[in-house]
Amino acid sequence: MGLFNKTSDYQKACENKIKELCGGFTPSDYFTEKAYSYKYEKNPTNNNEKAILKDECLNKTLALEDIEKRLDELLHMDCNALNSKIRQKYHRNTSEFKTQNDIDNFLGPSYYIKYHEKLEHKRLKYESEMKKNKQKELEIYTKYNIYQGVTVNVILPEKEIKLKYIDNSLSRGVATKYFGLIGLAIQDEIQQEEVNRTISTQMLVVDNGIVFRNAQKDGKDLRIPYESIISVEPHVNNNLKIILLENQIIYMGFVVVAIWDAVKIQNLINDQFMDIVNQNARGREFEEKGWDEISQNEPTNKVSDADEILKYVELYEHGYLTKEEFEMEKSKILHGKKAILECPNCKTPVNYEDQKFCTNCGTKLN
Repeated sequence: MGLFNKTSDYQKACENKIKELCGGFTPSDYFTEKAYSYKYEKNPTNNNEKAILKDECLNKTLALEDIEKRLDELLHMDCNALNSKIRQKYHRNTSEFKTQNDIDNFLGPSYYIKYHEKLEHKRLKYESEMKKNKQKELEIYTKYNIYQGVTVNVILPEKEIKLKYIDNSLSRGVATKYFGLIGLAIQDEIQQEEVNRTISTQMLVVDNGIVFRNAQKDGKDLRIPYESIISVEPHVNNNLKIILLENQIIYMGFVVVAIWDAVKIQNLINDQFMDIVNQNARGREFEEKGWDEISQNEPTNKVSDADEILKYVELYEHGYLTKEEFEMEKSKILHGKKAILECPNCKTPVNYEDQKFCTNCGTKLN
């Protein structure tokens, strides 16, 4: 039998809200986090807070829309004393008590000294634990420094052919047993299947994007500029997925070597990596607006082709450009972007005129 004998819809809504904020038998994450930061209770119970909230709702001194605000007040107070002494022993209306100071004044100096000495002990312990946690996090970020290189397992968008060995020995044995066939001619099979290329490599964050060391088939680094990245999101088993333009996805998992707290370490690195990359990713801007619209923001004062070529002639004559560089720039002016037929980094063919980045290695195409 609950605190509400004849539960109205409104009372039921209050109960649901209290359960949502406080949790059921086990405190909610919201409740636990606030109790730890407010009263330094690492493993709090929620019975007193729930009882007070339900009683105040029942007495119509607490409205549904004010429950969360009231819970925040209670989590700053000694709810054990408020519920067991003030509400149950002295039969006082708990809604009159808004701060811990109200409880201190009501219960007197003896209670005040005892409670606040206990609270101070919890605070010192809490601060010591927080300091240790910060130090541990710093050690983790130093060991797994994403700016210097961290080992990752990566599933790339590109496909490769793998040979799959099918062992039919079990089938042969079963057939021989049940049908009495001797020397049944069933041979093992080797099948081909197309799968995404999976590698283990070093990943690091650089100023203009992320780099996977020696990740290309020819052994070159795979560079992904922020302009090609839409977002980084959590994936299954503490892995991440890097969502790129053109519906491409790279799946990645940090390799953590630890006997204890491996999942916690991985979560810390994941959070750090997601925060940094998502803050700098610009792919969504290009995806939503399109290349043409963004290019409209660029200066429109165009120089004639002849003047542009003369500029490069002068650079070539003064030794700032090689002959090959001069010829390439001249060709780009005379023939437009069609002159760029392949990526200068990985030599991957350019698929269309307005392509801005290499779809294989992410290099920006000029």
